[in-house]
Amino acid sequence: MVVCDPRRLRQIAFNLMANALKFTDRGRVTLGLRIVDDETLVLEVEDTGVGFPQSKANRLFEPFQQLDGSGARVFEGSGLGLAISHRLTRSLGGVIEARGRPGEGARFTVRIPTKVPAHATPTDTARGERRAAGETPEAVTLSGRILVVDDNDDVRMLIAEYVRAAGGEVVQAASGPAALEILGSDEEVDVILMDVQMPHMDGLETVKILRGRGVNTPVIAVTARALESDRAECIAAGCTDYVPKPVDIPLLLQRIAHLLQGAPSVLIVDDNDDIASLTALNLEQSGFTCATASNGERALARAAEMKPEIVIADLSLGRGIDGFELAAKLRALDSRLMLIALSGASQKREQALEAGFDHFLTKPADFTELITLMTR
Repeated sequence: MVVCDPRRLRQIAFNLMANALKFTDRGRVTLGLRIVDDETLVLEVEDTGVGFPQSKANRLFEPFQQLDGSGARVFEGSGLGLAISHRLTRSLGGVIEARGRPGEGARFTVRIPTKVPAHATPTDTARGERRAAGETPEAVTLSGRILVVDDNDDVRMLIAEYVRAAGGEVVQAASGPAALEILGSDEEVDVILMDVQMPHMDGLETVKILRGRGVNTPVIAVTARALESDRAECIAAGCTDYVPKPVDIPLLLQRIAHLLQGAPSVLIVDDNDDIASLTALNLEQSGFTCATASNGERALARAAEMKPEIVIADLSLGRGIDGFELAAKLRALDSRLMLIALSGASQKREQALEAGFDHFLTKPADFTELITLMTR
């Protein structure tokens, strides 16, 4: 008797067949299934398509990767089907292998032990995978309900799987209108992950409607448009945070955890009031609580008063205490503070780190990079 999760096995077979058909213009695609020694289920999908260099076979199972054998990306798709198949195979205790040659086709072989309990959950198996890989399963733990909005089924499924593996509950929507319907019901959601580029009603339009209805749930925009101006557009539309595609899953989970746990307080120290105000505005729109100080003396007074968890300080503060001296005094007040130095002079990096700063960023600061540091 074969004991295996039929839903996941069916999904693996479907993904491998879809991949083979996409890359095969002529010839054939075959699917084979057999049991070896009453212990191993072997599923094989073989095609006569474009193939790939064997030296790059392992990259096929990485999210958002696509090799077509020609060096140019000419086939549609997200590049997630094989990554999901790899993940599902591992969740069943199996392995997946790929063999191919450019212009001569490819063969994917899945081997799964036949005694895997059919009731094993994706969350349990995902955590088991991370332990097997030597990763820390508690690196990010989520406790909340996350709405994942994306018109691409593969992207939505992959993100949902990782959120569940970290402990979060997931609700899914394949479009802006579907998300509005969910949020207009009694469904409680703690964080929304919103794809920006969707047909008919894009993510930013959806967020504007939500904010117009008084929905204040934090929204993380997920988009392939990765310029700083794109981030500003997302924030202006009402998004709380921004993560570019291809999605860095650990970064995304950190951002979700940050919003679920509540924002830490931040003190921004800069003798340029415009820069301090702009930094505070951007951070507040991403959920942080901010205060500003225009020099070192005022920064020490505000730090004693508000007891911030993070201090972002310019190294050149005009007269009085400079950024280096400020770092030493702040460390004496609270050794647990995260101190981030900002400077237009990149050569001051080592000096800043030696003075007690945890991180150094060159002005003008990239807000995506800044928030990444702050949510680690």
